[in-house]
Amino acid sequence: MTDRAARREGIRQKAGPCPDGHETNEPMELASPPCYLHEIDPIWSGIPVEGGEPSYPSKKPENECASTPEKREHTQMTELLFRSDSYLHEADAVVLVADQQTGVELDATIFYPQGGGQPGDVGVIVGPNGVEHTVQNTIYSPDRSRILHLLSELPTLSPGDKVRLKLDWTRRYARMKIHTALHLLSVALPYPVTGGAIGDGSGRLDFDIPEADFDKEEIAARVNALIERDAEVTERTITAAELDANPGLVKTMSVQPPRDGGVIRLVEIAGLDLQPCGGTHVRRTGEIGPIVVTAIEKKGKLNRRVRIALL
Repeated sequence: MTDRAARREGIRQKAGPCPDGHETNEPMELASPPCYLHEIDPIWSGIPVEGGEPSYPSKKPENECASTPEKREHTQMTELLFRSDSYLHEADAVVLVADQQTGVELDATIFYPQGGGQPGDVGVIVGPNGVEHTVQNTIYSPDRSRILHLLSELPTLSPGDKVRLKLDWTRRYARMKIHTALHLLSVALPYPVTGGAIGDGSGRLDFDIPEADFDKEEIAARVNALIERDAEVTERTITAAELDANPGLVKTMSVQPPRDGGVIRLVEIAGLDLQPCGGTHVRRTGEIGPIVVTAIEKKGKLNRRVRIALL
């Protein structure tokens, strides 16, 4: 078994509701087909970006950095483990770059980078000496060609170190649930989407809707009825040409999915929804559990903001 194949055999959570007292199915609490890419395609969650790009680490004097971007010599590909298995919450990796200025780069990662309305994953990277390095955010490099793991302290890691990645699974799983629930909200309210955000167990979508008198309980009932179908959630890809031939797949008004490489990832909720999305989702809608609509806000003449939360 190759190192990469072994990495895919890391610890993962099972799909499905978590019965009380069943350890293997319970979200793990932590202290805080695979894709190989030289140039990492932007990961688009299907929700328009809000609040601008993520903040990048401030520059440090050169003598405080283990390396600088100019000294980068590696051309090794990063394996996006979260793409092939969003339930993988522990895995092994090798350090490519460890730099307080630019963050830690790895040959493989289970950490989803901030983008498209979905926050970057957090967790820990355990070094070869057993020291845990807290990952406070995961982002793209400014040119969006690399995934950077931002640590809360100066790394003691070095290129070539074999490390163990541990995701904050409780937080990630809540985001997976709410992300899939937002797709269902876009089914319950079939209007163009103008914005949105994914949180830890809550989220929202903004819709381009004319004057309407919406009822929170009615919308929640619609979404919960879709959740109770326990529909399978899968992914597939299409070409840019196929997307052009089916423009109705894109529900967002102002944002189009990235077309790098000419391939677009689609997330399908069986019998309910199909749209471009690069984010992490649950495997069946039944995993989400019931949701509530916490608020409906008017944000302009035609803009309605609908907030939902997990129960």
